[in-house]
Formats: sequence, C-alpha cells, structure tokens
Amino acid sequence: MRELTGSTRIRIRRPRPELTGDTRIRLSQIKDLADWVNDKHSNYKIGEVAQWKDGMHKKTAHGWVKVPEERDRNQEPVGEIKSLGKLSEKYFMRPNSSLKLPKIESEVWQETMHDSRPVLLKKFVVERMRDNHPEIKQEGLNHRDVLINAVYHPDKIMYCKPQDYPFYYTAVKKSNGGTPVKIETKNCVAVLDVSPENKYIEVVDWRWIGKRGMRSMENQERKNNVQ
Repeated sequence: MRELTGSTRIRIRRPRPELTGDTRIRLSQIKDLADWVNDKHSNYKIGEVAQWKDGMHKKTAHGWVKVPEERDRNQEPVGEIKSLGKLSEKYFMRPNSSLKLPKIESEVWQETMHDSRPVLLKKFVVERMRDNHPEIKQEGLNHRDVLINAVYHPDKIMYCKPQDYPFYYTAVKKSNGGTPVKIETKNCVAVLDVSPENKYIEVVDWRWIGKRGMRSMENQERKNNVQ
C-alpha cells in the first residue's frame, strides 16, 4: 500500500450536477430570449412597450419589465390588434380572449361623440352573438363585416333608449338599396356603451336590419327627442 507523504496531494473530483430536461429547456429559453431581445428591441426607447414571446414587456432604465396581463371586467384576458385588417371571421367563431380594437376615427363618430377611446370586443359578447344570431351567417354575410361597417364607417349615430340605457348609442351604416346579398345592401347597426366609467368603448351587439327595422329605430329616436 502506497504511503502518503506531505507533498502528496489528493484531488477530489466533485460530481458535475446533472442537467435535467427541464433545466436544459430553461437554459435554452434564456439564450433564445436574450438573442431575440437584442435583435428585435435594441432600438426601443425607455417607456415603450413591445410584444415578447411570453407577453407584453415595457422598457425601463434598468431593463425590460413584463407588463401584467390585462383583463376585462369578466376576468377574460384582453388581446389587441392594431389594424382592422388583422381581424378575421375565425375570431368570431372561436374567440380565445376579449379583444381591444383601434379607436373610431370616423368623422360622423367624432363630430357626434368626441370620444377617442379604443373599442373593446368582449369574449362573452362575441360568443353570445355567434350563438344567438345565426341569421348573420345564413344571409351569406359575416360578423366581421357587419361590425366594421357599423362601428368604423357609420352614416349616423342614433340615441334610441335614453331612459333604459343612457350610455348606449347605436352606430348605423345604411344600405345602398342594392338587391344582391352583399354587405352594402344591408343596414348594419352596432350598439356601443360609452359609459365614462369604462376604460374603453364597449361593443354591446351588432346586426343587420331591414327597412322595417330601420324605420322602427328612427321612430323610436324621434319619439325620444320629442319627449
């Protein structure tokens, strides 16, 4: 047996910690995230917000900070689209969140309401409209076009039920009188809740109506104005 002298050194190898699958994933995510941030967000200024893979982040003097997920009053997450061109009919069939839409820039709306808040489309409202108004699809139209026509391209803003719903206004895009089943041949209407207590203008419902329905709304508004 070899005798250990004072000059003999013993080197003890410590076992290297074994990387588990979860650890490897985390390290990979950190590297990918760092590369992605440096590449995509190097030109952002302090205070600006950017969409990351795991949600919205805000740039501060000390780095990027995750912005808490926004939720509506029904505790549904709120997504956002910057352009109406990205709003698809698929969303109206299977909504996965509430959705913040761009503000209404129509001259008719701004001259009447002077309200520049963004528009909120609630998930439960979309589901209710999908389930309770099959006639929209049966006519060969779609929810997206009816909503956009009424909300973003109205010909007039009506105030039909001030006693029952004082903050509800109806945006109307009137028919051009054509006969083919196209969006231009229908009176598109959308009810909007403009309560000052809301953070956004909230869409209550949307639909198309015929000449009789249009006359009924006009008579109702005329009656309220007389009173």
